[in-house]
Amino acid sequence: MDELLPRLLIVDDEIDQCTLLAHLMEREGFKATVAHDGKTALRAIQAETPDVVLLDVNMPGMDGMSVLKRVKEEKL
Repeated sequence: MDELLPRLLIVDDEIDQCTLLAHLMEREGFKATVAHDGKTALRAIQAETPDVVLLDVNMPGMDGMSVLKRVKEEKL
């Protein structure tokens, strides 16, 4: 039945925010996946293409804009 739910990827380095947002979105009918950094987000996108991505722009290491650039370049 999970395959029918819209897939949501939440990317943020603030763990508590991710947990809360994932919980709220799952209550609204999404299948939520969480990534706490840009590299993990890219692996998650490659593993299962999300329908929606909520992406923090300001993260240490690979920021949100860099993630978007890689997704576009690699056509993920």
